[in-house]
Amino acid sequence: MGTTSAKGARMPAKRLQIILNQRSGTLIQMDAEAVAKRITEAFEQNAWTVNARIVDGDTLKQTLQEAADDGADTILVGGGDGTIATAVEMLRGTGKTLAILPLGTMNLLAKDLGLPEDWEEALDLLIEGEAREIDVAEVNGVPFTCMSVLGVYPRISETRESLRGRFFLVKWTRVAIAGIRMLATYPLLRVSLTTVEGEKHNLCSRLIIVSNNCYDEAVLGQLPKRRALDEGQLGIYVFDSPGRWQMLWVTAALLLGWWDKVPELKSFRSKEVEIRPRFRRRVRSMTDGEVFRMKTPLHYKIEARGLKVLTAPQLEEDASCQECITEKA
Repeated sequence: MGTTSAKGARMPAKRLQIILNQRSGTLIQMDAEAVAKRITEAFEQNAWTVNARIVDGDTLKQTLQEAADDGADTILVGGGDGTIATAVEMLRGTGKTLAILPLGTMNLLAKDLGLPEDWEEALDLLIEGEAREIDVAEVNGVPFTCMSVLGVYPRISETRESLRGRFFLVKWTRVAIAGIRMLATYPLLRVSLTTVEGEKHNLCSRLIIVSNNCYDEAVLGQLPKRRALDEGQLGIYVFDSPGRWQMLWVTAALLLGWWDKVPELKSFRSKEVEIRPRFRRRVRSMTDGEVFRMKTPLHYKIEARGLKVLTAPQLEEDASCQECITEKA
């Protein structure tokens, strides 16, 4: 049913499909039905026609496919980075607008879109949100909107996932212990890196990050952020030959926001890049929070403005990545 404007003209109703992953990092500790009701009521009070579904990881893809085929203009997905990555995979190219409700542990894309970590505050902004097109990167056909990570961190992520649902203190104590052990023992990854512009580099690293647009804003006490999501550039960050115990310093520096103070960091930017690990037919890639075992070489590329997302109305369009971190000798 349509709504009526101030001039009396008939306006089409805005249709919204809500999909909540009840296994996401935050929602798993909450009443999912109550959250769905709160979201539904908020949008209905603002002239949206709403349908809500609560799913688990096993039915998430099927539900998203049904939503993509449905007549809803906007799909609101509540979950963490892995849930959002699945939504991007299913909704890119459909013309649907993706709205993100941060209900995970990290919520990286939501933060870069300017949404607050508190899901109810984010909800209030999304109700009057504006659609915007952002870039989508991919590695060997797997899309991502934040980053793809090679090296030690995918192994740590697998440990974290194996402890999902455990008591908070027990879970993170075990993850921290396992993480320190892996940082100290993980072998070097020897790779050749070739950009589409013709740059070639042979590098050794325990941590390689390829991001969808540049991580250029380092703030003390925060993870690095991207100020632009539509520049059509990959950011490539290689922590070249750090010693085993140096990885602890690299990790601390990243978590504290000292992104530009790591002397081992080499960075590049390109529209396409091939990373070819030596002596390895498959490697683990943590892509937007999900770990994949991928055949090598890894081919990264970016699709400019390949996804429509709902953002807060006050988000400035002219905020852009002025420059990447420059390569350090």
